[in-house]
Amino acid sequence: MPFIKVWGTRHYGQNFVDLDGVEIEIKKAVVGIEELGLDERQVTVAFPLDVRDLDKARPLGDMIVEIDDLFAYPARTREVRLRVAAAVGTAVREAFPNAKLVKVFVLPFDPNESFWSG
Repeated sequence: MPFIKVWGTRHYGQNFVDLDGVEIEIKKAVVGIEELGLDERQVTVAFPLDVRDLDKARPLGDMIVEIDDLFAYPARTREVRLRVAAAVGTAVREAFPNAKLVKVFVLPFDPNESFWSG
């Protein structure tokens, strides 16, 4: 179940962007990749606060998107992960058109390596 963190939203005018709507669009982007076999309830999206984002005098920088905990299954090939990155990046870019740059990192996770759920 992917955990998606979008860094830098506050610096780009979070007050003017409907983050709930952005979350919905990101989830749609992920669910739209059929090979993942996920539904919207299985995708978590967060918009963490970086205290540096509160400094409005700071020049605009990059928005970073981290997609963690995307379990590594055979159907989730490199091509599929690239499509996930592009789909999520496009959703974020559309929500924050004034962002200098949007970077998306997909970090596949092998649950056999180290995982616990309770």
